[in-house]
Amino acid sequence: MGEHQLPSEEKQIVALGRVLQTLREEENADVLIETTLTYLQAEFQYRLLWIGLYDRLDHRLFGKGGVTPTGDTSFLKQKFFLNPGDLLEQVVIQQRPVGIPNLSEEVRAGEWRRAAQQFGIQGTLLFPLRCKDRCFGVALLGSHLWGVSPRAAEKAQLSVLFGGLAAALYQIEVDWQRSSTKRPDQPMFEILDQMLHLPTMQQRLEAVCTTTQKFVAPTRTSIYWYNSERRYFWHRAGNRQMVRGLANSNSASGLLVLEVYDFYQALCEGRLITIGAGRSPLKAESTGRLLSKLRARSVLAAPITVREELVGFLAVEGNEARIWEEAEKNYVRAAAGMVALVAGSEDVETAIGQMERDNLIMQEIAAAISDNDNAQGALKECAIALLERLGAERFLLLQEDREGAFNIVYQQQPLNRRPVASPPEPLGADHRRLLEESAYKLVAIEDWEDDERFKSLWGSLLIPLGVRSLLVCRCGNVQPIGLLVIGLSQPRTWSVSDRKLVSVAAKQIGMLLHGLAASETGELESIAYSSLMEGLNTLLSLPRSPQGFDRGWMEYLASLLSCPQVAILTWTSGESKATVNQVVTDSSLRLPGTLTIHPDRDALIQEAIKTRSPICRPLAALPNSTREWVQRASGIGEIVVFAVDIPAEVSDELGVVIPQLTQNKYPLKAAILLADRAGRKWPRHLFPVLETLVRQFSHFRHYLHLSSVSVAEVSTLEELNWFKHRCLQAFHQTVAISVSRLLELDRDVPGQQGSKLAGDQSTKGGEQMRTTNISHSTRPSPGEANSATNDQPLRRMRSSQLLHQLENTLATLSPLLNDVPFATNAESVPLANLLKRSLRLVESLTTGRQQLARIHNPGNFSVYGDRLKLECVFFELLLFSCTNTKPGGRIDIWCLENRTPEAASQQVGKSRLELLITDNGLIDLNLLTALQRGDIREALPSSPLLEPPSLHLKICQRVLRSWGGEVQFYHLENGHLITRLLLLTTKSE
Repeated sequence: MGEHQLPSEEKQIVALGRVLQTLREEENADVLIETTLTYLQAEFQYRLLWIGLYDRLDHRLFGKGGVTPTGDTSFLKQKFFLNPGDLLEQVVIQQRPVGIPNLSEEVRAGEWRRAAQQFGIQGTLLFPLRCKDRCFGVALLGSHLWGVSPRAAEKAQLSVLFGGLAAALYQIEVDWQRSSTKRPDQPMFEILDQMLHLPTMQQRLEAVCTTTQKFVAPTRTSIYWYNSERRYFWHRAGNRQMVRGLANSNSASGLLVLEVYDFYQALCEGRLITIGAGRSPLKAESTGRLLSKLRARSVLAAPITVREELVGFLAVEGNEARIWEEAEKNYVRAAAGMVALVAGSEDVETAIGQMERDNLIMQEIAAAISDNDNAQGALKECAIALLERLGAERFLLLQEDREGAFNIVYQQQPLNRRPVASPPEPLGADHRRLLEESAYKLVAIEDWEDDERFKSLWGSLLIPLGVRSLLVCRCGNVQPIGLLVIGLSQPRTWSVSDRKLVSVAAKQIGMLLHGLAASETGELESIAYSSLMEGLNTLLSLPRSPQGFDRGWMEYLASLLSCPQVAILTWTSGESKATVNQVVTDSSLRLPGTLTIHPDRDALIQEAIKTRSPICRPLAALPNSTREWVQRASGIGEIVVFAVDIPAEVSDELGVVIPQLTQNKYPLKAAILLADRAGRKWPRHLFPVLETLVRQFSHFRHYLHLSSVSVAEVSTLEELNWFKHRCLQAFHQTVAISVSRLLELDRDVPGQQGSKLAGDQSTKGGEQMRTTNISHSTRPSPGEANSATNDQPLRRMRSSQLLHQLENTLATLSPLLNDVPFATNAESVPLANLLKRSLRLVESLTTGRQQLARIHNPGNFSVYGDRLKLECVFFELLLFSCTNTKPGGRIDIWCLENRTPEAASQQVGKSRLELLITDNGLIDLNLLTALQRGDIREALPSSPLLEPPSLHLKICQRVLRSWGGEVQFYHLENGHLITRLLLLTTKSE
């Protein structure tokens, strides 16, 4: 400052060094502040000097003295509370120097504004006493001049001075805190020394309480011991009897776990319980009950744990709310650990004895499992040993099945208690994780009233049976998971030894379950293998007709799965509706015959086709599109759907190309539906086998449909070939006769070389007809020849008639050239003309073999049928009789009418004509049997009988049946063969 004559720089440095040395060596705060003020007064000659120390708890500054112009320093030793917005608070919080041009006019100066006016102070400097980012106080330097602005050297000198003062104050505070902090090491050594010399456990506990009382200085110190059978803490040692009103109080006798369960649970977890000054780790209700029982307002409790088991706790209790220091917490925890060491050595013999007894029990269980071939007997011995040792009542062994549901493997309970009727609910993800993460893979529930683990899952099943506490332990790493459940009707604290015993026993039982599971798996695999072989054999033995094949397969599935309803839904690629074929033993499961199912719009069927695996669904889980038609059967509650579909790639693997017409005509797509009532458990172990069998079934079914198409097409082609061949034979014979007659008419014309040539061709044609055994030569009579020679007009007329006959013959041949040449054109056909034409066709054969063919009682009958086909059938049957009859034999055709009473009112179908063709020919008995009972192809595969004429006889049967006729063959005892034709007749004109 301009008016002050400052000492030289060397003197300033010497004076500053002397003050800093004093600040470093002095340990009294008042001396430090006095030294600082003296230096400031000597070196800077400010009119107002003041130093105040900061109180962090109350957020205020209390004055430590200073210098005023008037010499009155009472104001400088006051306490100044820091208010928001004040300059002093700004300096404390920001920890930066602040310059004030005129303190007497500064509104934020508070009480210092009035003091500045009183002392005549204007320009003022405020310096924070700062060290390690902490403010220890504020220094105020005031001048009577306005706007004081120190030079850089002066400012640096003040910063060094106040920094040294702050460092000295910091060191004093650290030393004070170190000296005032409690050190638990000395009392702990004292406790250890007493433990070594005191003879009894009670004296040792009392010594711990006394030493703790001295160190922590609470209202009282106590040690509580835990009674696991009665589940309460009782007061074992401490100075409670020294407190008036508590010596005979019931609250001093103990704490029930039921009343302070949160406190008990925290102790079991090894936590230190700190309650005081409105803070508590427990629930508010539990905290209130605990403090009420202990008649305290603050509590510090540490668990006493011996071999992972809670035996009690050490508690220091205060009648006033108290914030427990960290050293006190550490000491109480260490003291509880010292008590645990002493307590553990006290009952070591008892623990060793218990371990030996548990080892014997484990040996008994292991022997029972290894030596007993009967699993139920072994489990009974294990249950008896465990229940007797634990004092429990229920033994329940559970194992998951393949669907995740539990099955009761074994259970044991007192005679006067009900058993568990149904298996418990399956474990959820949370319960599985709880078992895996817990010690020994075991969950101990002491009382379901306090611990609700597993209560939501099994409480509704076990609580009505009186179970309140239980042990749930996983049986080793057995897959599927096995659980051992030990239950008791009273609340029970399960000790560590109890848990270890059950855990080891559960592992032993898990080995038994593993053996049972392996045995069961072997049995299931054996059943699956036998079912697979049986299914494949069944597929091979089913009828070869598509309808019979499907029904036989449904009956097999119903028998294999004991399923009351099996249905096959079939549809083609071009159809939108499926037909239902079903086998039902329960009428309430039958689907109506008028049911309409759209597979392309059914979500379940489409899912089965895409996944190509069985789909199980209860009724409630079905999509709406499926539920609509499934509910048409009132009893259905569970269904399984298998898709039976041959995709294109599978057809390629089979080496079969499916024509498009075949795909549209025959039902290559299908789905198998298994249905039963609600709650049905399906044998999932058979599903892989069923998938294989259904796949084979689809291949077989596909093959049968292709075979049926092929057989039908072959049969159609055979019939067409036979029909055309016979028609061409008749045509050839008719044309040959007409040509022969034309040649006869034209034979006498001179110079007709072409006539000779035509005669040669006619002769050649006659030879061809003879090779077919049906052609013959009919020459015109001599009278006709002479008439043709003498009468030229008559000859032309005769030629014209023959040409018209040829024209009519060509007209009859035209249907053979159509796109569908084998279509049936049924009409009324005169029987007499039909028989005459047929006999004329075989006349050459009967003449050559000197056979006599006669018609008996031809009558005036007209039969119903296709004229050309009837003529071909009659010709085929007569040809067969002529061929089989010996030369010189006889063939008789008998016409017998079999008219029903209703025939008079009907045009067609009620009157039947019976034709009997009898001969003494021979026939293969195998062929006769095949013709009488069924398809000749099915009865005689790869047989010569499939060749003509045997094949032609079967074709005749099929042709007649197409419009209601029939042909049958009988072999009489006298050696005669009867061919019996049944034809529908039309009403007489």
